[in-house]
Amino acid sequence: MAHEISRVNGIVEAMYANSPAWHKLGVVYDPNGTSAPTSDEAMRLAHLDWTVEKEPIYLGDGSQVPDQYAICRSDTGRSLGIVGNQYRIHQNADAFKFLDSLVDDGQMEYEAAFAMRDGARICLLARMPQIDFVTENDPLLRYVMFSTSHDGSGAIDICPTSVRVVCANTYGFAMNRSKSEGNYAGIRHSGDLDAKLNVAAGWLAQYNERFRAYADIAVELSKTKLHSFSDYLEAVFPSSDLTERQQKRRDEMVQKMLDAKAIEEDAVPEIGGTIWAAFNAVTRYVDHDMLARRRGDTEQHKAETHLMDVTGGWGAKTKQTALDVAMAIV
Repeated sequence: MAHEISRVNGIVEAMYANSPAWHKLGVVYDPNGTSAPTSDEAMRLAHLDWTVEKEPIYLGDGSQVPDQYAICRSDTGRSLGIVGNQYRIHQNADAFKFLDSLVDDGQMEYEAAFAMRDGARICLLARMPQIDFVTENDPLLRYVMFSTSHDGSGAIDICPTSVRVVCANTYGFAMNRSKSEGNYAGIRHSGDLDAKLNVAAGWLAQYNERFRAYADIAVELSKTKLHSFSDYLEAVFPSSDLTERQQKRRDEMVQKMLDAKAIEEDAVPEIGGTIWAAFNAVTRYVDHDMLARRRGDTEQHKAETHLMDVTGGWGAKTKQTALDVAMAIV
């Protein structure tokens, strides 16, 4: 369950905008959340301003290994992996340039940038400029994740996501979810990379349709009054056949979601009493209140366990169920 964030020569290779990641590693850009870093700033703050090169491999007798090369970091000389003759390098700076090219002004807003496994894989998370408003005070943000490997183990991956990708765990969840939903472009490190990326950029525009589709659902939910929050929770969390202990835990959970619903409706009064408020009460509970509490656990392990529940376990399934139930009511 390790985060796998790179630490090279004592430097953590990670940058996050506005708020730190759960593992508390890396640099936080503008904790007040009033601005976002440019690609140059994100690359520098994440310590990703290095390149890689293909180096020939030699045997002990001095002979060169045919059609095999080591991918080495320019700053440390460290070998990240072995690749074949057809492998094409895609530098860290090229990844930022690709994302910048997706918007007219060339300035994506970067939410995260980090390296994993000593730089073997690079991951960027950028917020697209479009914002969908469920109501005037309830925006939905659009993210696109870009990752590339320097060890020959994987393709260049591009996908939309609503997950704040901050480490290997959330990276894996975002990738798996995008692949299962068909929202994924994988580009092999061979042939004409520029041509492939141009095709991917065009395909990426289709992601906006999916974001808009979800926003349309959210708007519909925000306009539909919910007759009974208790009935909604019963459909998401059935109370039948529970033991006394399980019923007690459910009662505690329901109370926290009632509190969460009050917070949501206080923050955005216009969604008060709607299915959207109910759905957000469940997601708020899952994302923020469903903390892992095990005797003897460190704070980091609690955070990791909670993260996995939220993004890939019970929490993720619960949020999907909550959305399915909400859509069935409309």
